[in-house]
Amino acid sequence: MSATARAIFLLSVFTLTVVLPFGCGPKRPKTVQVTGKVTYKGQPLEGARVMFHTQGGPPATGTTDKEGRFRLETFSTEDGALIGEHTVIISKYVPVPNGAASSSGAPDDMRGPGPPRIRQLVPARYTTPATSPLKAKVTAEGPNDFTFDLTD
Repeated sequence: MSATARAIFLLSVFTLTVVLPFGCGPKRPKTVQVTGKVTYKGQPLEGARVMFHTQGGPPATGTTDKEGRFRLETFSTEDGALIGEHTVIISKYVPVPNGAASSSGAPDDMRGPGPPRIRQLVPARYTTPATSPLKAKVTAEGPNDFTFDLTD
């Protein structure tokens, strides 16, 4: 066996016995499919960002469609959320038209040049984990389909 062939053989054996058993990093926590619907004042809320926050893990996120429906993902497309208790936050930003009052109360066209103005459509209490009253318990058995009806 040539020196090159021996080196390739030894590298292959090393890879199979030492590197592969450890994988490519730490094992991710288990996720389960989570779906739901968001309404605001009784109407489906399109284009809202939904986030499930849990202690000790990454949040799961999704965006509502025209019917207010969402599917969550944590690590990959539509893989769901971690099992456990979650605080749910929901937000939706909309552009402020020229001439409309901005959050400072000044008309937008008097503000001068700068980035486009946006405002939060849903009440502020739903937009942070510290103030959101929305909770969800994601279970391994499911079903994990939640409805959130936002009010003023």
